Amino acid sequence: MAHSPRAYERFAWLVYKHTVSTHWFEAFIMANILLIGVATGIDLENNGRDDWAQGNVDAVSLFTTVVFTAEVVLKIITEGYEPQQFFLDAENGYFNLFDFLIVAGSFALMGSNSSGTIGALRMLRLIRLFTFVKGVPQLRVIVAGLVTGLKSVVYILMLLLLVVYLFAILGSLLFGQNDPARFGKVSISMLTLFQVSTLATWSSIAYTNWFGCEAFVAGPYDDNNPSTFDAALNHFQGFKCKDNSSAQPFITALFFSAYILLTAWVIMVSRRRSLCC
Repeated sequence: MAHSPRAYERFAWLVYKHTVSTHWFEAFIMANILLIGVATGIDLENNGRDDWAQGNVDAVSLFTTVVFTAEVVLKIITEGYEPQQFFLDAENGYFNLFDFLIVAGSFALMGSNSSGTIGALRMLRLIRLFTFVKGVPQLRVIVAGLVTGLKSVVYILMLLLLVVYLFAILGSLLFGQNDPARFGKVSISMLTLFQVSTLATWSSIAYTNWFGCEAFVAGPYDDNNPSTFDAALNHFQGFKCKDNSSAQPFITALFFSAYILLTAWVIMVSRRRSLCC
């Protein structure tokens, strides 16, 4: 018994030398991360329609869970009598904690066939893809740069959020009656204005309020759109333009011009700051 502590330390060192620190082990783990990513894509595309494909996805999920569990166990063993260092490591501690939580979550959700559990398992598999960054030094440098850049523009992003929020309130007051599908609530207005800030098909949003929803029949106010519709997630209320149509060309032009110019300026300042600081 007197030699057992030293024997365990030697065992931990052998595990590190011949397994955890080897290139083949890292390559094997990376291959399994890519494998579970591909399997998750097939699972979502198939959605249970093909039993053969679903069986293979389940087999891959079980196999990779065993592999990732073994990875966590072996790495904890290599820490010897200080297993907490697995989580406290200066370079990989956060990644190790991330891996441990995913493995623990996979075991916690295993055995349940409810739709919520299946969705959570799929999310865990997709999140596992982020650990691919850990094994590629070049990707780690890029991610570290992105995080550093985000820290430098956090106040600019707060300003952008404030601009979107204020214009969302103003948009709800000005266009809520005429265009409830896009400006009926502040939360919906914020989503609409985020789309406008990307300049993605924003003109139809502006035209609806420029000409009025009755004169510009398109998008959610198309006569062919149903008043209600059922989707996989819920039962949704459609929108019809009845007696609330109001044309506001001047206000619409002023509102959208001011918003687009202001958000573009904020984004440009944010980009300059991220490049220089």
